[in-house]
Amino acid sequence: MFLANGEEIRFWDREHEAYPRRVKTFFWQADLERRVATTIVRRDPLAVPVDRHIVERDYQIDCPDTLCRELAAGRRQAPPRDGHRHR
Repeated sequence: MFLANGEEIRFWDREHEAYPRRVKTFFWQADLERRVATTIVRRDPLAVPVDRHIVERDYQIDCPDTLCRELAAGRRQAPPRDGHRHR
Protein backbone atom coordinates (compact mmCIF):
# COMPACT_ATOMS: atom_id res chain seq x y z
CA MET A 1 0.00 0.00 0.00
CA PHE A 2 1.31 3.44 -0.89
CA LEU A 3 0.37 6.47 1.19
CA ALA A 4 1.06 9.92 -0.24
CA ASN A 5 0.15 13.45 0.75
CA GLY A 6 1.84 15.41 -2.04
CA GLU A 7 5.03 15.93 -0.03
CA GLU A 8 6.09 12.42 0.93
CA ILE A 9 5.39 8.84 -0.05
CA ARG A 10 5.19 5.96 2.37
CA PHE A 11 5.03 2.26 1.54
CA TRP A 12 3.37 -0.24 3.85
CA ASP A 13 3.54 -3.98 3.35
CA ARG A 14 0.94 -4.74 6.02
CA GLU A 15 1.63 -8.47 5.98
CA HIS A 16 5.33 -8.06 6.78
CA GLU A 17 5.85 -4.62 8.33
CA ALA A 18 4.36 -3.05 11.45
CA TYR A 19 4.43 0.52 10.13
CA PRO A 20 4.62 2.33 6.81
CA ARG A 21 8.08 3.47 5.82
CA ARG A 22 9.12 6.47 3.80
CA VAL A 23 10.24 5.82 0.20
CA LYS A 24 11.58 8.19 -2.42
CA THR A 25 9.15 7.24 -5.19
CA PHE A 26 6.44 4.81 -6.20
CA PHE A 27 7.75 1.36 -7.12
CA TRP A 28 7.79 0.12 -10.70
CA GLN A 29 5.63 -2.87 -11.60
CA ALA A 30 8.77 -5.05 -11.86
CA ASP A 31 9.80 -4.00 -8.32
CA LEU A 32 6.42 -5.05 -6.93
CA GLU A 33 6.56 -8.36 -8.80
CA ARG A 34 10.05 -8.99 -7.39
CA ARG A 35 8.78 -8.33 -3.86
CA VAL A 36 5.97 -10.83 -4.34
CA ALA A 37 8.36 -13.41 -5.81
CA THR A 38 10.73 -13.13 -2.85
CA THR A 39 7.90 -13.70 -0.39
CA ILE A 40 7.00 -16.90 -2.23
CA VAL A 41 10.50 -18.41 -1.96
CA ARG A 42 11.35 -16.89 1.42
CA ARG A 43 12.37 -19.36 4.13
CA ASP A 44 12.01 -18.86 7.84
CA PRO A 45 15.60 -18.41 9.09
CA LEU A 46 14.68 -20.00 12.41
CA ALA A 47 13.73 -23.21 10.55
CA VAL A 48 17.19 -23.53 8.97
CA PRO A 49 19.38 -25.84 11.08
CA VAL A 50 22.58 -24.37 12.50
CA ASP A 51 25.81 -26.05 11.47
CA ARG A 52 27.57 -26.66 14.78
CA HIS A 53 30.88 -27.10 12.95
CA ILE A 54 30.76 -23.40 12.10
CA VAL A 55 28.90 -21.99 15.11
CA GLU A 56 30.22 -23.18 18.44
CA ARG A 57 28.92 -20.75 21.07
CA ASP A 58 25.33 -20.33 22.24
CA TYR A 59 25.39 -16.53 21.89
CA GLN A 60 26.26 -16.97 18.21
CA ILE A 61 22.86 -18.62 17.84
CA ASP A 62 20.89 -16.57 20.38
CA CYS A 63 21.62 -13.19 18.80
CA PRO A 64 20.52 -14.04 15.22
CA ASP A 65 17.51 -15.94 16.57
CA THR A 66 16.41 -12.90 18.58
CA LEU A 67 16.85 -10.62 15.58
CA CYS A 68 14.87 -12.99 13.34
CA ARG A 69 12.01 -13.11 15.85
CA GLU A 70 11.96 -9.30 16.11
CA LEU A 71 11.91 -8.89 12.32
CA ALA A 72 9.16 -11.51 12.01
CA ALA A 73 7.12 -9.49 14.52
CA GLY A 74 7.47 -6.42 12.28
CA ARG A 75 9.98 -4.57 14.41
CA ARG A 76 13.03 -3.05 12.73
CA GLN A 77 15.14 -2.53 15.84
CA ALA A 78 16.90 -5.00 18.06
CA PRO A 79 15.52 -5.29 21.58
CA PRO A 80 17.53 -3.51 24.28
CA ARG A 81 20.34 -5.56 25.74
CA ASP A 82 20.00 -6.48 29.40
CA GLY A 83 23.72 -7.10 29.67
CA HIS A 84 25.95 -9.53 27.92
CA ARG A 85 27.87 -12.54 29.03
CA HIS A 86 31.48 -13.29 28.32
CA ARG A 87 32.31 -16.89 27.55
